[in-house]
Amino acid sequence: MKVSFITDIHGKTVTPEHLYDTDVLLIGGDITQFGTYEKAKNVLKKVLNLNIKIFALRGNCDYEGVENFLIEKGIFGEGINKHNDITFLGMGGANKTPFSTPYERNEEEIENFLNSFSDLNDPFILFSHVPSYKTKLDKVGLMHTGSKAIRNFIKKKNPLIAFSGHIHQAKGKDHIGNTLLINPGPYPNFASIILKDKKPVSIEIHNEIN
Repeated sequence: MKVSFITDIHGKTVTPEHLYDTDVLLIGGDITQFGTYEKAKNVLKKVLNLNIKIFALRGNCDYEGVENFLIEKGIFGEGINKHNDITFLGMGGANKTPFSTPYERNEEEIENFLNSFSDLNDPFILFSHVPSYKTKLDKVGLMHTGSKAIRNFIKKKNPLIAFSGHIHQAKGKDHIGNTLLINPGPYPNFASIILKDKKPVSIEIHNEIN
């Protein structure tokens, strides 16, 4: 099974060129640039015509209308999602920023949300808008800006992969224990993995922009 991940679209129209052979498309949030329902509809109109499974999150730059659109289309990915015996756990929004963006959570809220899945024992893929704290994927200059609650959850539950975005300049890979962390950078960059027997056998980051 092929899984692709895109994030930080910020109002660009998602096009299907690289997605025809994808089985599952994960969308990590910031679908719009402070937009709502109609903008999300325009951004995703082409990809919704593909015969693929989509799980999409609301990012910190998306207003509530974006979430309403995702729910209406049956692609809202917050929480547990399953496809072909693979489990995907999604978490939108961001930890607190200096900018008071539309969808932010404090660390306690993130911790409580993730702890509600503490009995998750099957191998799973985590995809969140915000990255884990203290990795290569959450650095802004010399500062680490990711979520400590996400880091603790990854250390406890060891997901196969943890996809994230949010920090545009911190694209790349890292590890927490045996969990591979991936931020492909903002769309049209994307990541893709091939899963066989619930294990990743091929992992690529496709750099469409620098």
